[in-house]
Amino acid sequence: MRRDKTRIAARVVATMLLCLSAPLFLAGCWDAVGLEEVTYPLLLGIDQADGEEDLLVTAMYFRYYAEENPPPQMAEAQDAVFGMALKKLAVSSENRWLAGMVQCVLVGEEAAKNGLEPLADLMLRDPQLPLSFQMAVHAGRAKTLMAEGIRDADSLWELRSTLAEHGKYENVPSCTFFDFWRDVVTPGCNPIMPVICEENNMVVVTGAAVFKKDRMVVMLDSQDAAVLALLRNQRSQILLPLVFDWQGQTIRATMRVDLRRCVLPKLQDGTLHMTLGLEAKAQLIELGGMPKQTPQEQLRQPLCEAVTNELTLRGERFLKTMQEEWRVDCVDTLRFAGARYPELVSRLDDPQTLADTIYALTVKAELLFQDETR
Repeated sequence: MRRDKTRIAARVVATMLLCLSAPLFLAGCWDAVGLEEVTYPLLLGIDQADGEEDLLVTAMYFRYYAEENPPPQMAEAQDAVFGMALKKLAVSSENRWLAGMVQCVLVGEEAAKNGLEPLADLMLRDPQLPLSFQMAVHAGRAKTLMAEGIRDADSLWELRSTLAEHGKYENVPSCTFFDFWRDVVTPGCNPIMPVICEENNMVVVTGAAVFKKDRMVVMLDSQDAAVLALLRNQRSQILLPLVFDWQGQTIRATMRVDLRRCVLPKLQDGTLHMTLGLEAKAQLIELGGMPKQTPQEQLRQPLCEAVTNELTLRGERFLKTMQEEWRVDCVDTLRFAGARYPELVSRLDDPQTLADTIYALTVKAELLFQDETR
């Protein structure tokens, strides 16, 4: 009898304990963290510290629970190792630090010249950081641009949109972290990043940064970046101003040119020959200096010749500078040679391979009038 009572009491106690502990296991929000207790850095800036080998990492975040379009909050940390600087930022934060929402990484000029491979290696190993964030180079210190150019959350999202859309609609490239690292590890490829600065209280793209693998070699202005785009991209568009003589008249014209690129590598007697073909379809936008009542068909040939000559001149000048001064294949051609001739793969990143390559540029232009484009 006594044993039965003991068993019943034990069952009652076990049932009560189970009922009391059930809410702890069934409630999914017992350890929830509110927005006000989490810091989501959306923008990172990477600079070389003044007079030191350390990196200066600046993080920008926003407290959205405070107001609809809040001002930015900034924090910074300095260390010789990028990962330790990020760890210092996380430790110094009053809230829980989650880096999975990073949208953009801005790299200062000096940091870009010194190389980004250690940073990229850590980013690849960090499970929180996404691979789709946009990257850009600032001609100066990234921290300065962040402090002066990003005024609120809306301006940050405008910057991200600008960096993402330029690769689609403009002659300045767009670069995500995935794009950057793919070009670093692919033989014969080198990354290109947009260059940004502040103009009239707005952050704008002003050119392109050319890298030799993970180290920046040169920054191009908008005109050279446009030539880079038409030689590097499979498809591109450019506004082309022309000035040429025709029948004793000085003709000024503006053309909108859609271009398609093809690359033909050929290995002949141990020398690599690289032919770049540009197929240009030009549309007349503006014309000046032409005698009145000139028939359209009389304009076709001189305008086609002018487009061909101008594109050939710009392209050949760019290729010569690329080989002799920058010594880096920034037009993304040598990888085609590696695909066709596997024995060249191990030599594609050697500067001497680029120097010994013989480039030829061919341009085939076609003029379309407005009534022919409909």
